[in-house]
Amino acid sequence: PNPSSAIFNINGISEDEIKDITVFDNSGKMCWKQNIGNNGYTTINLSSLASGLYQLNIEADKTYQFKIVKE
Repeated sequence: PNPSSAIFNINGISEDEIKDITVFDNSGKMCWKQNIGNNGYTTINLSSLASGLYQLNIEADKTYQFKIVKE
């Protein structure tokens, strides 16, 4: 769900394509990164981050960018 207090679920991108997921804060600083296995469904836990707006980048055959809100 988006917004969320900690857990974000990512799906809908071909499982073979996803290489890693990176989260950036509003200043562009990388604050979270995870290499992804080929499971096609990924749960990321951002409980260690402060509340706010973040950019989620999914590296695959191309880069997918999403805005997420951590409550």
